[in-house]
Amino acid sequence: MQDISLRWLDGRFAFCRLDSSSDKAAPREFDSQEFLAIIRTPTEMAMVCAEDQAPDGAVVEPGWVGLRVVGTLEFEMVGIISRLATTLANAAIPIFVMSTFDTDYVFVQQSNAAAADQALRRVEHVQIVNDPPHGD
Repeated sequence: MQDISLRWLDGRFAFCRLDSSSDKAAPREFDSQEFLAIIRTPTEMAMVCAEDQAPDGAVVEPGWVGLRVVGTLEFEMVGIISRLATTLANAAIPIFVMSTFDTDYVFVQQSNAAAADQALRRVEHVQIVNDPPHGD
């Protein structure tokens, strides 16, 4: 079984939904954000951004914190998200998962951050390298 290192991201995040035809673009303030994701499909434009950068007019789900799998993951690697998701599901913690070319991210509600941290620290071959962000 391969080791997984996780790092808590700084700050709180919001999940935002805009109409797929929205002409809202990511403002320049996003350039300095630790994490920003924008996905446009035929039915919606979804955005994950710093909570204080949620766009006007969006449906916003605030109050999330994130974990990043440290390092670059090869496409042939299997079971990483499954191991993390199963652990958090067994602890009754809802998650939101995103993947990039290099790695994976798991978001939990701020109110579940401490429980998620504790659950994941008990998993063999999983290491969290920092503490979860504190609630405001």
